[in-house]
Amino acid sequence: RQTQEATRYLMLSLCQECLKNAKILCNLLLDQHHNFKSSAPRQDITHEWSFDPLSRQKSLTGYVGMKNQGATCYLNSLLQQFFLIPPFRQGVLSCNPYLSAENTPELKEMDINDSLLYQLQLLFSNLLLSDRRDYDTCALVASIKGYDGQSIRPSEQQDVGEFYSLFCDRLETLLKPLPQRRLLQDVFG
Repeated sequence: RQTQEATRYLMLSLCQECLKNAKILCNLLLDQHHNFKSSAPRQDITHEWSFDPLSRQKSLTGYVGMKNQGATCYLNSLLQQFFLIPPFRQGVLSCNPYLSAENTPELKEMDINDSLLYQLQLLFSNLLLSDRRDYDTCALVASIKGYDGQSIRPSEQQDVGEFYSLFCDRLETLLKPLPQRRLLQDVFG
């Protein structure tokens, strides 16, 4: 960190009141990070460092995607469908996950970050407001407990119908102490 600050101070000092130095420095920095002939980031940076500046930009469609955690495409597609149902999305976002945690015995001892309801709210918020291309669903996946009480395994493919049943069962349990307790019945019948 000290080296970075010293480098920034040196570059600033060299460029202060010297337009020629500022242009030289800008060109050197641009050459380090961008290939103007192909108008793409340098391949050695994107491959060697696994960094792609374009991956941080929101898609041209305006939608934010979800990172696949191995074999979670079934989960991603189902949750994206849920997100695109405005009454469901608004119902989930209007919940108080702290109230749910206080009134759900199995969640009383749990950190709010481990709550499925809280993680679903984070997902929906990011899908709605993020400027990034995708949302990392690791914490969400970890918050979804199977019928054995263990987190689902992201590397294990599941049947979307079975997952839908599990997910709705878990969510319904979390909604019971809340005013939104009938959200699933009201939206899906």
